[in-house]
Amino acid sequence: MGKKKVVRINKRINFNVAVFVVFAILIYAVVNIIITARRKPVTVYQVSKSDINNNIMLDAIAIRDEMLITTNTSGYVCYFLSDGEKAAKHSTLCSIDSSGKIYDELSDSGRYDELLTKDDYTNIRQLISMYKNNYSDNTFYEAYNFKKNVESKVLELTSEVLFEEAKSQGVTLGVVNAPESGIIAYYSDGYENFDASNINMSIFDKSKYKKKNFVSGDVVSAGEAVIKLIPNESWKIYAPLTEEQVSKLSGDDYVRFKINNSSYNISMPFEVINGADGKYICISVNKYLTNYSGERFINVELLLEDDTGIKIPNSALALKKVYKIPKDYFEGDKLVVDYLDNDGSRQERLVDPTIYEKEEEDYYYVSPQSFENTDVIVNKSSGKNIALSLVEYDNLEGVYSANRGIAEFRMITRKKDLDGFILIRANENVKPYDNIVLNASEVEENQTLY
Repeated sequence: MGKKKVVRINKRINFNVAVFVVFAILIYAVVNIIITARRKPVTVYQVSKSDINNNIMLDAIAIRDEMLITTNTSGYVCYFLSDGEKAAKHSTLCSIDSSGKIYDELSDSGRYDELLTKDDYTNIRQLISMYKNNYSDNTFYEAYNFKKNVESKVLELTSEVLFEEAKSQGVTLGVVNAPESGIIAYYSDGYENFDASNINMSIFDKSKYKKKNFVSGDVVSAGEAVIKLIPNESWKIYAPLTEEQVSKLSGDDYVRFKINNSSYNISMPFEVINGADGKYICISVNKYLTNYSGERFINVELLLEDDTGIKIPNSALALKKVYKIPKDYFEGDKLVVDYLDNDGSRQERLVDPTIYEKEEEDYYYVSPQSFENTDVIVNKSSGKNIALSLVEYDNLEGVYSANRGIAEFRMITRKKDLDGFILIRANENVKPYDNIVLNASEVEENQTLY
């Protein structure tokens, strides 16, 4: 028989590199999945451009040159001009029926119809017709002009009726004439002799305000004020200001504003004055007096420029500790650093650090990551050195950008504090539609986010 051939089996397992690589990748993937699953999710916030209204709303008072005109006669008063109408110098403002006879007869008998002529009725109808023909929703404000025109015409006719009736009965009516030209107002309230040097918050207290209206048919006494005359169209607006509002207005001499939410904007000079209990704005106005001659308290909206920027939540604000290094130590954007090597000897190296710059400052704010505490910064041009351990620290405000999946610190410039938000300047660091970390306290700089 022939010899049997014996085949020896090598029991060693050959090392397969490909299998090892695949296995390592699987382990890496599993570990990352576990880490990711256990990691608290980071919420991001997309920022956007915001325009913040800086307008100031004020509760103000209107102060004018106001003259109270009195009567020398007692009796029933009857006014001839409508409220806010302009009276000529020496024109008759009202009549005084000392006996009351004329007033009572006309009131009881209704004899106005007998004394009004056909032309008088025609004039009134023409006023009404003109208003109806020209009316539209866009010109509703003309209703006030129409009301004043009708009042003026009725008062004019009333005066004619009174004098005709008095003449027919041989009765002489007392009259009050305008000492000078001006605008008529039918009330008094104690503010006619206002003194700005005594201004205080009690002047703006509407709950203590008392106003007396002058009305046709009232019985007046000799020496009593019966009408108010405003001789010129210059007037002033006063209102209290907070320190923040004063700061907003600093540096300006003129202010744009609206009164009582009107459709027109007014630009007038102003000043801030000191009162007994704070600061007040005083706006000098030389137009629109007739619109507000019957009002003491007015609402004023100061129209300031909007603040434009990017609005971020307060929770997104992060602080970064940085070195504050004078700019003259830099060569371009680099620093010469004297450092201690492993042998204990001093060597020099050129460092290209992360720099944050603020406008109009003589310092750069430098991230500490590139330095050791034993480093010394060298100023080659002056020969001065400064130990890094002696360099002043500062805290920079910023946010963590999430645009690239890493928490990257971006410096911000704060413009204004809002309710729960901060308005920051839009620049190359943070732009509209950037994603930032919503809660900065939940992450660290350079942390992987996703």
